[in-house]
Amino acid sequence: MDIDVLRWFQMVADGATVTEVGEIFMVSQPQVSRSLAALQREVGAPLLVRSGRVLRLTHAGSVFKRHVDRAVDEI
Repeated sequence: MDIDVLRWFQMVADGATVTEVGEIFMVSQPQVSRSLAALQREVGAPLLVRSGRVLRLTHAGSVFKRHVDRAVDEI
């Protein structure tokens, strides 16, 4: 897992849009979207679900985020 993608996941989970994340990290919105989709495949569970223009955490995403927060904080 790429640490940047985990940070992107954190930000989206905390309410940032994929576009905002891309602008902050100076990467394209499609790259952020593809990376988040790859993360979900790697984890083996849907972490985010689209609700209109906003991505919301699934139950699995909420559990995963707690682990990501702790891991990124330790790094």
